[in-house]
Amino acid sequence: MKRSIVITITCLAILWSLAPTWLPAQGERGSGATDFGERLPGIPSPVLDELANRPGRPLWAPLDVLWGHSEVVPQLLEILGDAGADDRARAAFVLGQIGCPEAMDALYAARCDNDRTVRVHAGIALAYLGDKRGLSAACAALISAPPWVRFYAIIGLWRLSDPAAWAALNRSQPMQPPFLHKVIYAALQTRGGLPTMPEATVLQPPLPPLSSADIWESVGDACLAEADWWWHKGDYDQVIRCLQVVVFMQPEMVDTYGDAAWLQWSMGYNTEAIGTYHRGIQTNPNNPEAYFNLGFHYYNTRQYESAIKYLRQAADLGGRQVIRRTYAHALEKSGRIEASLQQWEKMLQETPDQPVVQNNYERVRRLAGEQAN
Repeated sequence: MKRSIVITITCLAILWSLAPTWLPAQGERGSGATDFGERLPGIPSPVLDELANRPGRPLWAPLDVLWGHSEVVPQLLEILGDAGADDRARAAFVLGQIGCPEAMDALYAARCDNDRTVRVHAGIALAYLGDKRGLSAACAALISAPPWVRFYAIIGLWRLSDPAAWAALNRSQPMQPPFLHKVIYAALQTRGGLPTMPEATVLQPPLPPLSSADIWESVGDACLAEADWWWHKGDYDQVIRCLQVVVFMQPEMVDTYGDAAWLQWSMGYNTEAIGTYHRGIQTNPNNPEAYFNLGFHYYNTRQYESAIKYLRQAADLGGRQVIRRTYAHALEKSGRIEASLQQWEKMLQETPDQPVVQNNYERVRRLAGEQAN
């Protein structure tokens, strides 16, 4: 699995914030611990290009990287019928993306699930499969679901190719954010036949027997591969959509929240970016990297008081030294020189041989002396 999207976004974020006192190495914005090269399944670029270039696929449609992987359907059906709500929702989503007609009745039964998210994803999956019993749920998702879910609802309604689906897309278009507004417009212009769907068993190696956690990881990795493809095409809205699927599948992947939020912010979706950062914290309340991602955002945008709040929490949770260094820099930039000096002094006691700590300690100590005089 490619790492280029994560590495590129991370390095861009760091370069954006470079200043004489900012000294962490590139790649230190996130945890930097994920090795996508060791994760399943590997989808090489020629496969992604073949998925993208199949006959009839509009430029705005997803690559359908999961289509045809029926080998995991029995496990997904079991999860859909007897698992926690989060896993049931994931199973419904993946069954739709796989394109498995034998799952239709189980998905229709899930439309009566006591969890709303499960009902929504089951309905969208039915629409994806061309089953009109998913129409109402897909229409409802256009109004209240998160943007990435709305994207799949739009694709599902487009695949239904039904007058009621076209009417729903028409009605909802004015209220959608710019990206989805464009997707709906394009969908309404391409009401012709559906694209030829990929033969996954030919294009990709079959998935081995997997636990539910392994399935979610494999799905997340497939979406990371798709995100990387869109990244190189320069379509960052599609990248964000793919990354949101990854965090739906693997909510513990804190770096992915940070990458999605950084892209949202860089494209002017600041409210959405802050929401993504906060979802990372809410889902991973004991992970210092989640707080660091938001603290770094505020540091990056020179909102130092807000940065201090989240960087302090990250440091208190035992975050890496780069987190504590960022916290010390934020304290300095907010005018709290003595507090900053205390942080550098603690780090100097722990790692006296690190030049970055030594140099910053001496520099801030001089600033404190000048301030005292």
